[in-house]
Amino acid sequence: MIYPLNLSRISFDISGFDFDQAQSVLRNLENGGIKRVWLTENSYGDAFVEVAALLSSSKKIEFGTMVAGIFARAPMITALSTISLCNMSGGRFILGLGTQTKNSVEYWYGRNFVKPLEQMREFVQITRGLVMGRKVTYNGKHFSVRNLQLPPSSHSVKIFVAAIGPKMIQLAAELGDGVMGTFWTAKYIEDVVIPNLRIGAERAGRSLKDFEIICSYECFPGNEATAYEAMRPHLVSLATVPLFEPIFSGAGYDGECKSINAAMKSGDVRKALRQVSPGMIDDLELIGGGSQIEAKLKNLESAGLTEITLHPYAGNVFYEHYPDQFPFDITQFNGKPLYEGPEAYTELLQALGK
Repeated sequence: MIYPLNLSRISFDISGFDFDQAQSVLRNLENGGIKRVWLTENSYGDAFVEVAALLSSSKKIEFGTMVAGIFARAPMITALSTISLCNMSGGRFILGLGTQTKNSVEYWYGRNFVKPLEQMREFVQITRGLVMGRKVTYNGKHFSVRNLQLPPSSHSVKIFVAAIGPKMIQLAAELGDGVMGTFWTAKYIEDVVIPNLRIGAERAGRSLKDFEIICSYECFPGNEATAYEAMRPHLVSLATVPLFEPIFSGAGYDGECKSINAAMKSGDVRKALRQVSPGMIDDLELIGGGSQIEAKLKNLESAGLTEITLHPYAGNVFYEHYPDQFPFDITQFNGKPLYEGPEAYTELLQALGK
């Protein structure tokens, strides 16, 4: 039983499992009352393929991509995948799009990371028209389609846009059905996210009444002292990604972020870990017992979130978001994960339960 929060949903990121494990997690989450799950890409797998494989494992849960990279595919292929998954699921699919990081785009996809805002605008406009069955001709600076019409989805299609900075947040409200963030603090939501969503909605002459505001968080339930130590590698991993700098700065941790980067560039991992204060962990992650997590979730709800996506964190593990993020082999500094596999979701559900 989930705590009786006034959120429209609590969802889970279930990326990184093999098929049998993912099915087990899905059954557990469905029994716990969870209504929506998300699959990510890059090193985890192809989100569209995984959604297709898991659809029959649940008749109620919604599935979404968090996020499918626009630099990795064409709008036509994305629209075809979306239409197929919406039809196969009876409308239980959400298309979540993002630009991903500059390094992953250039190192892994072999694409130039240029004008991401412009590219997202064109990609969403083309994809939206195609999934609705319109005949689309679009001559953009980055994407073009000529006289293309696909069989429309038999269900309405939701398109969410992953965003961090103000301009992408505005675009999400202008063109999308929802915005997806990661480890936003309540202050960042109030000061940056909500005001810029209003700007984007006003630009499009639309209301935010049914617009979804989602943010994902790594979550470590259990002993508070253990959680503080376990979470430090994760925040060091995040702080060394330039894309996330505005979140640290907006939360008041610009100095700590710079100190972490300086320590990592010099190869002093222990010094970098020491820069991660308990306050940073409290603000940017979800840790502790059920009542502590519940209080944080309610605070985020009050700030404006309509959904919180939880991803249980194994603890003690650094994560590379793209090649050469660290100037050395970071895996040598990984500790023993404190839990792994589907049991992490069981433990988190228990922490959230009455």
